[in-house]
Amino acid sequence: MSKLNLAFQDFQRNVQFYRAVRYAIGILKIYSKDYDKRVNKRNNRNLLILDKPINNHDESSATPMVDLIQDSRQEEELFKILLQSNAFDFKNERLERAFFPLPYKQRRLLELKYVENYSQREISNIIGQTEKNIHYWHKKTIKQLQSQLSL
Repeated sequence: MSKLNLAFQDFQRNVQFYRAVRYAIGILKIYSKDYDKRVNKRNNRNLLILDKPINNHDESSATPMVDLIQDSRQEEELFKILLQSNAFDFKNERLERAFFPLPYKQRRLLELKYVENYSQREISNIIGQTEKNIHYWHKKTIKQLQSQLSL
């Protein structure tokens, strides 16, 4: 009777193990198919095709999106030329030394604000960011300059 009991318990363990394995295999098959569907859906959701014309009515005369993208490298080069031509006339040498290590975005913001006298709303339209973000970067830049000058 005890041998029969042990054999039955062993059989039960094997059955439970094979059920668990079969369940896991089924789950892996289902999730792998579902995962592939989700990945394909996400990858094909918002395709950006830059060579496609903006308006589909007359494709021969329509300009592609790639022509409308601004090249930030050209803007940076112009800014460097402005810096070399002393558009920023610094009276304070320490301020000048604190200004030049700033990233391009922050220097451009200060130029628009203090050299060209634009308001935050105008700067946000030029740069293409919200006024709140412009305010944040302006405040951060001023704090960085102050910390550099206090050293």
